[in-house]
Amino acid sequence: MLENGSSEIRADVVIVGYGPVGATAANELGQAGLDVVVVERDPSPYPRARAISTDEDVLRCWQHVGLADALKAEMLGDRPIDFVDRRGRSFLSFNLRSRGNGHPPQMFIYQPAVERTIRAGVERFPNVTVLLEREAGAVRQSSAGVELDVTDLRDRSRCVVRASFLLACDGGASPIRTQLQIGFDGTTYEDPWVVIDTKVEREWPEVDRLRFHCDPERPAVDCPTPLGHHRWEFPVLPGEDRDEVSSEAYVWTLLDRHGITPEHVTILRRAVYVHHVRFAERWRAGRVFLLGDAAHCMPPWIGQGMASGVRDAHNLCWKLAAVVRGEALPALLDSYEPERKPHVRAVTARAVFFGRVITERRRPLAVARNLAFAAAMRAPGIGPYLRDGDWFPDSDDRRGFVDRASRDAHPIVGRRLPQPLVTPSGGAAPVPLDDVLGRGWSILSRSPRQPGPWDGLARVLVLGRDLAVEGPLLDDALGATDAVIVRPDRTVFAAAAAGESFAAPPAELRGAGGSLPVVAEAGPGERLLAAVAARLDDRRLELAIGHLPGLAAIFGQMAKGYVPRVANGFVGEIQYDLRRAGGRISTWTLKVAGQRAFARRGAAADPALTVRIALADFLRMVAGELDQVELLRARRIEIAGDGLLAARLGPLFGRPAPPDVYVAPPTVDPPVVGGRDPINLVEA
Repeated sequence: MLENGSSEIRADVVIVGYGPVGATAANELGQAGLDVVVVERDPSPYPRARAISTDEDVLRCWQHVGLADALKAEMLGDRPIDFVDRRGRSFLSFNLRSRGNGHPPQMFIYQPAVERTIRAGVERFPNVTVLLEREAGAVRQSSAGVELDVTDLRDRSRCVVRASFLLACDGGASPIRTQLQIGFDGTTYEDPWVVIDTKVEREWPEVDRLRFHCDPERPAVDCPTPLGHHRWEFPVLPGEDRDEVSSEAYVWTLLDRHGITPEHVTILRRAVYVHHVRFAERWRAGRVFLLGDAAHCMPPWIGQGMASGVRDAHNLCWKLAAVVRGEALPALLDSYEPERKPHVRAVTARAVFFGRVITERRRPLAVARNLAFAAAMRAPGIGPYLRDGDWFPDSDDRRGFVDRASRDAHPIVGRRLPQPLVTPSGGAAPVPLDDVLGRGWSILSRSPRQPGPWDGLARVLVLGRDLAVEGPLLDDALGATDAVIVRPDRTVFAAAAAGESFAAPPAELRGAGGSLPVVAEAGPGERLLAAVAARLDDRRLELAIGHLPGLAAIFGQMAKGYVPRVANGFVGEIQYDLRRAGGRISTWTLKVAGQRAFARRGAAADPALTVRIALADFLRMVAGELDQVELLRARRIEIAGDGLLAARLGPLFGRPAPPDVYVAPPTVDPPVVGGRDPINLVEA
């Protein structure tokens, strides 16, 4: 049983697996205001370092959830990368160039530290519940939602999680994928590798370089990692016993060949791994999505296994949030696999290629390899291509959810928007562009634009007026393009030339302004709400009124009663954080766009005003039982943001009164905790 005695939990999304991919998804969805449950078998992060590096694209994903700076503080910046022959002479080297994402092109990591920081980020969100030492069991799906059986490994008690969607972030062996009978085709390499995590005691000349020792007798990987660690990897050769090779005594003989003795390092951990190249035959089964190693596995040679999983989460989570909040149709989710799979396949192909370069065992071919790459590094065109890392595929989405008409005319469509430093109008210091764009859709334009069909959905910023941009990075990327529409994941969705208008939002974003169904005038409902509020305590009032339909009706009525003249030209978003009795936050946003207002579930991309109040107090205020002024005096309402706007809140929106159809029977105690009704995938 759960701590509160319930055997059922409701959520918007349940995540199975709490490694770096699952934890990133939990941050993304928690920040979006969704109710999330994470199910993880282990009690703490996996102690062995597996991934050893990340890149600027992934750091930008973590920036989106406010964790990039904390993570970079425990990483190593760019280090030289060398492929060396059996005598230690370099024949191929990389010094990766930036691709304009606003972060170093490569950073070396210590994965246990990375996971601790990402998990700490999840703790910011009371709407995310993490269930450690729990095992995911049977999955059941219907048009109404997904159910997951969960077993507590401490006492074998069981509960059921009911959600709209399930994310399987449960690794290469993925029990969820297996249960759904999704094939996992590919190859598992025969030769295992011994991975040795060490603590540096005394430095040696090449301690800060990543070196691939391409010795046909026994290749090796020699990699610096942060926090005083250093990683070594050696293959178990044919005819050798993996247990013997991974023994501490044998490991010291391997390290000794590279001049490393107990004076240099202390061995912390040893483990044996095999490498895989595998892809799930499909990455979605109804309401279940596969992410990270559950969807794809690649060898480690270019450090992109974990990175690809983080990109999966970043691509999918904003779409899930939009669907759950009613801002997009479920068809938007169909773009996940078509956008991610081609990039993962291309990255995997590069990893396989460099693996062959490193592990060539035939001496004549190894000599030919060394000579060929040494010559290529000196060639005018090929040398910079190799050295700068231009061989690495961009994570573009040009074949995915973008405006195809403008894609053909504007090369920037489907590509990541560069991230220069910018100074907002009135700002004192430059900041990364993403920090100004916020978490939602945005329009960047070189010149002011006429109102169009995207008003109310995207935040409009005019370069030079609203933002001063440092350097030529953004200007070069835009080229002849005057304006771009940018998705929440910073992919350019559409572009337009000067004087050109954007096309209307696509069908997937129909109703993307977030408007809820218009509710009827609520005389009888208001009286019923007052009667219900008068005879229920706070907890039962929340159960009777504070569910999704009730709150949807309340905020829908507020939006319907919007008075434009009171807005005095204001355009933007007002966010309400409603604190439930158990600590969970239910977040709603009122968006003002010209002559209309919209209401939706979830956080605002860039709120001009944030109102924080206990849900029960909010409901009693709606019922007329509590007065807003009295609540302010008692400090039971917290308001952050535009003070002048806050003073106009009362007359700005209509009286929030739900019709009686949304009032649940007050005598019923639903056996659920948090969450909202699942999204129905059956479209009218």
